[in-house]
Amino acid sequence: MGANIFRGHDNVQGATDVGLDIVTLPFYYGLAEGAWKHWARVWEVDYGDLVSRFDDKKQMETPGIPLTRWFDATILPRTDIAQKDNIKAVLVQGHAATASRAFPNPSKV
Repeated sequence: MGANIFRGHDNVQGATDVGLDIVTLPFYYGLAEGAWKHWARVWEVDYGDLVSRFDDKKQMETPGIPLTRWFDATILPRTDIAQKDNIKAVLVQGHAATASRAFPNPSKV
């Protein structure tokens, strides 16, 4: 037993509950300002500090990119992605074969 339950396929339950889902904060609070303020209190950090970590407050309320698109974020020009810097690396651990198969073969890129 535990938060990260192994059954059926990965992320069916557990990991998404504790905030690893790209469309919500922990325990499905969403990404709205009120959710961030709640978690700022829980994490005992200033809400303004959380906001300052983003180039634009809209980014913190916008779902992230799924694993299958992270590869794109590493090779696209900066002008084509909505973040300050390109992602330099991606570590995929414990993900389904179907998700990691979506990455192109690096030797053919």
